[in-house]
Amino acid sequence: MISEQEKKITAYHEGGHALAAWAMPDIEPIYKVTILARGRTGGHAVAVPEEDKGLRTRSEMISQLVFAMGGRAAEELVFREPTTGAVSDIEQATKIARAMVTEFGMSSKLGAVKYGTEHGDPFLAAR
Repeated sequence: MISEQEKKITAYHEGGHALAAWAMPDIEPIYKVTILARGRTGGHAVAVPEEDKGLRTRSEMISQLVFAMGGRAAEELVFREPTTGAVSDIEQATKIARAMVTEFGMSSKLGAVKYGTEHGDPFLAAR
């Protein structure tokens, strides 16, 4: 059984996702927000695309990052520290950020380059 405190944290976390989506112009509209546990998550916020898109702009991908991290940001703002509830959000944000830099050439510092597995992990220093 989930404690009232965990329900409260989850509600703020999922609300953080919804608020982030509302604040970002390039994110899909929110379809559903719930604090009901499903699988290994305590709740979820679902943004559904209005249309199928094969291409994403840099701005759209940044909006996805903001949406992914909105829950953790809400936890830190309200409760002054994050919880482990953001683990899948961090995983998703890391995947998006890594793809932006290594696959799509969207890094302002590295420029339009693609790093493949043949070049090794660009985030690990050479030994």
